[in-house]
Amino acid sequence: MKHQEITMTKWSLVWCDCTEVYELKDLNVSAVIEFILELHGKELIPRPVVEMFSDEIDKPSMSIALGRFESVVTLEPSINPPYYISLGDNQREGLTELFCHGNQAIEYYARNLVSSASALEILNEFLHSQNLSKTIEWERL
Repeated sequence: MKHQEITMTKWSLVWCDCTEVYELKDLNVSAVIEFILELHGKELIPRPVVEMFSDEIDKPSMSIALGRFESVVTLEPSINPPYYISLGDNQREGLTELFCHGNQAIEYYARNLVSSASALEILNEFLHSQNLSKTIEWERL
């Protein structure tokens, strides 16, 4: 029964293209996944960072920086720290390609990149369980 309640959570999405902010509200899990896959397939430059959150107070939220082949995922289990960011290769140096977040172009550390397939799997898991995925390593922010 708990699993059904969580998957019935309605989600809001916020992202921008560095000129305009967009928002979708009251999406179910299937609609979120469908939209993310559609947005992921577009050739947007810089690539968007999509924030996903529930309208329920103090529920976990997630952001996914949608890269072409690699993405960055951040998770806020609650409104209070700690927060987490994906950790792909801890030895990887440098910065990522540009992503767009909050009407500005940003970069992440390259070590925080994970495959886009892994990021989408983590997103799916998060939307169903709202937990920190164990399929990758996380860096505490």
